[in-house]
Amino acid sequence: YYCLYLFFFFFNDTATTEIYTLSLHDALPIYIDIFFLSFDGPKEIHEKLRGKDAYDFFLHSRNFLLKKNKKFYTTTVITNINKDYIAYIINESFKYNYTCNFFFYYLDEFHSNLKKSMHRGEIDNKFIISKEEKLKIVNMLLDIKRSKKGKYVGSSISYFKYLKQWPDINYSYSKEQIGKKCKAGSLF
Repeated sequence: YYCLYLFFFFFNDTATTEIYTLSLHDALPIYIDIFFLSFDGPKEIHEKLRGKDAYDFFLHSRNFLLKKNKKFYTTTVITNINKDYIAYIINESFKYNYTCNFFFYYLDEFHSNLKKSMHRGEIDNKFIISKEEKLKIVNMLLDIKRSKKGKYVGSSISYFKYLKQWPDINYSYSKEQIGKKCKAGSLF
């Protein structure tokens, strides 16, 4: 048996791969396992981070996928702008029965030097969250993960515990090994 993993990223009602572009409606007949939609909070907050009309596109895509009974997840990049709307995002996932994933906005040496980095070496402090605030958010997400709404948060309890042990949560990488050595890269 062979498995094919095909990833589409949706921007402005268009799915883009490195090979070709399809509309969301055209992409559905193709067997796509998982859809990810960016969702960063209520309309005003989401559009502050993603641009004009981005929230309406999110709602259109979410409602379309719900109508077609397609599984999807949301991805939220936690920034200083939307950090107070995590409960709102989780409540929406509970209301519409999908899983949400959370990631911190990182601007460190590793990310700013990537050739395709969204940061392009520019530092924008309005997005940066302090180490203390990040740990507070991790504890809040850990508490939610342990609650009845926990199944709507994609990351595991182990992941949140791991984040709490990270030497400096302001950096997405560490030169020292924390916990077990990851072998994922050696499997390919």
